[in-house]
Parts: sequence; C-alpha cells; structure tokens
Amino acid sequence: MTIIMKDKVRVTLPEEIVEILLGEQQEYKIKPNKYYNLIFKNFDFSFRLKENDSIYSKKTKLIQFTLNKGNYIKYDTKENLQYAKATYFRELFTEYSSLSSVKREMILFKEKIEVIESAIKNKIKVHIISKGRLEIIEPYFIKNLEKENRNYITCYSYIKKKVITLRISNIETIKSVGGEFEHYDEKHVKNLENNFDPFLSYGNIVKVKFSEDGLKRYKTIITNRPKLLKKENGNIYYFQANEYSFFLYFSGFLDLVEILEPIEFRKKMIDKIKHLLNIYNLK
Repeated sequence: MTIIMKDKVRVTLPEEIVEILLGEQQEYKIKPNKYYNLIFKNFDFSFRLKENDSIYSKKTKLIQFTLNKGNYIKYDTKENLQYAKATYFRELFTEYSSLSSVKREMILFKEKIEVIESAIKNKIKVHIISKGRLEIIEPYFIKNLEKENRNYITCYSYIKKKVITLRISNIETIKSVGGEFEHYDEKHVKNLENNFDPFLSYGNIVKVKFSEDGLKRYKTIITNRPKLLKKENGNIYYFQANEYSFFLYFSGFLDLVEILEPIEFRKKMIDKIKHLLNIYNLK
C-alpha cells in the first residue's frame, strides 16, 4: 500500500531564484523547512497562473520541504487544489523573490513586526532578546534603508539607558510586557524619524576635505556612507555622522581625507595614526 504524503512539496525553480532563497536562509540563519513555511504563512500571495512562461528554458534547481500542520490546512482549499502543488509554489516563490530584500525581510519577520507595531501604537514596553542579550525597550518607530536592504527599530533601551537602533532580523524573541513609556520625547523622536539613519547621527555634523583620489573613493563606496549635508569649493564636504558611523566609513580613507571638524574627531584620527605607527615601530 502506497501512502501519499500530501504535505510534501517538491518544486523546480530557476537557479537565480534558488540562490536568493538560499542566501536568505544563510543570512538569517533560518533552517530551510522553517524558512519556506514562513514565506507561505506570511506572504499575502494571490495565485495567478502565467501562460507561456516555461522555466525549462533556464537552468533550474529542485527545492523540497514539508508543510507544517497550520500551513497544510491553509493550502488544502478547493481553490488551491485545482492547480498542481509544484505550480502553485513555483509562482509563490517567483513572486516573493521579485520583491526588494527589505520587503522580503518584513515578510519573514512579520509576527515580530506586528508585536512591535502594536506596542508603538499603544505606547507599551516590550521584552526582546537580540544577539543573545535581554533588552527592555520602548519601541518608537520602524524604518528601513533600501540601500542597505535592512529594517530597523528605533527604541529606548532600559539596559543601555539611551535611544538605540536594532536590526529587526537580529531580534530572536519578543513579548509585550505592558507598562507605559517613561522616556518618550515626541519632538526628539520625530526628528530622529524624519532624519533617520541607523547610527542616530541627527544633529552631529562633520566637516572634511577630500583629496582628488579621496573623492573618487567616496563616489565608489556606498555602504555605510554618512548623509551628505552640503559641499563647498576646495573639496570641502559636510556630513551628518556620529563618531561610530563616521569612522566606520572613513577609517579606510587614511590620507585621502582630512577631518576639519569637530576637533574631537580630528584628535581621534591622530591617535589612530599614532597607534598604527607604533604597530609598525615607526615614529
């Protein structure tokens, strides 16, 4: 007697789509079966069969997973069962992979985002574990940076006793615990939201002077680049950046950029150069 496992899914997809799916599993450290079930559960997908769209003219790979109980019940409807299971899931994963990575991340972490959004609306505290550390936070807003393909929550941390940003994908567990906000400053939070960057650099201005080669490097390197406020003749540029975000981006520029202001950043760069000289036993 043959037992047909209706909850098993085997679907062939173009290689480039499989690479996107496998890449996300590695980035977020989600096991394949859980990952595919999360997409099916959270993605607001309406099946539309595309005509004359054969995948077999492309290089393909096979993925396999098992629907969990809740997802099997969701799939096992008269509407879905009129199509082959492989066809349904091929269309689902094709449409999912066509979204921006920011939107895909919001789908994968939908349940956590809903808890955060509810806490923001009701101005109540939540407990989270992020990177293995317990935090009690007041969540203020969620923002994303398309250029970095990441979603962030800005919040007050009762552990660090200051406003911080966290990557939503780094939140392992989250739970509303009640208790009203105690540190919410509406004007300050609105300024942070309207001038958002994940390093909370609003109000911190850094003035630098580029060499010609430094300008070329600046135009090439986009990741973690601080927000440009204005520029003047003589390759003088003004950036919005706190100490961490500034040195994260500019440390590798060395003699290609000169820090003019603030003086504290200039002194820190001098200290870094002295330390580098000591490493190489130079004076």
